[in-house]
Amino acid sequence: MKSNSLVHRTGVLATGAVIAMLPSLGVAALTLCTLAAVDVPERAGRDVAARQYAVIPIESRSDFCRTKSEGHYADPHDHAVFYRCMNSRRRMATYEFRCADGAWYDDERLACVARR
Repeated sequence: MKSNSLVHRTGVLATGAVIAMLPSLGVAALTLCTLAAVDVPERAGRDVAARQYAVIPIESRSDFCRTKSEGHYADPHDHAVFYRCMNSRRRMATYEFRCADGAWYDDERLACVARR
């Protein structure tokens, strides 16, 4: 098994933490939990090898989430980019992420997956 592979029983999101400066929201630091998403084939209950794809936070000045509900959304123009819309006290906040390693965001799985 390659060093960049993980073994999981079912589909799981790998988590980590990142600190982001968000002066536009009046927040000095924010901890985001999703840094890596795991692409696991649909074989629930069996051990499967899964590739871990890094997710890179991008500073966003976009109002993408202004008219959206809280949740994850794929970018309509760039399949490697997705947004996390979060309800803040003053407005709906937009957090932008890019899938690394040539992966693209699958909005049904809510994860970065290998391009086919």
